Amino acid sequence: MNERSDDFVDLSAEALGRKDDILRALQREAPRAAIRRRRRRRASATAVALLLVMTAYLALPGRPQSARVPGGAVVEAPETAPVDAPSRVAIAYVATDERIVDRLRLQVDRHPNVEVITDAELMQALADVGKPAGVARMGERVLLTQEVADASIGADVAPEEGAG
Repeated sequence: MNERSDDFVDLSAEALGRKDDILRALQREAPRAAIRRRRRRRASATAVALLLVMTAYLALPGRPQSARVPGGAVVEAPETAPVDAPSRVAIAYVATDERIVDRLRLQVDRHPNVEVITDAELMQALADVGKPAGVARMGERVLLTQEVADASIGADVAPEEGAG
């Protein structure tokens, strides 16, 4: 194999030996790679064909249908339609009540009985029930101290004029 003359590159004897070893390894591996490639192509084609057959089978009309019911039992559909089944199609137009939403809407008091109190009145009311507390304001948010309530309880209220 070393008889070839390479006009472009002068290689040492050791490099030519490596080159020949690489060529022999490639010549051994090339047929194996081709076989693997053919096997992958056949497997892919078989998988696609099987998928098409399964899709066609599932899409065919007239095949018996089955349904699962609670408990895992399989119920087969009858081969023929029941005798007393209607043989015609009936279409009925149903009128819609345009005010159905208004009639069935829950009636909610939009202004529940809410008494707005000042911070001082809030602190006094808490002290009266044995829960003295402080009030902290952060922007629009009003928070009570931890001794009275969780940190998650607070009220989003507008700050009062003159309160603080």
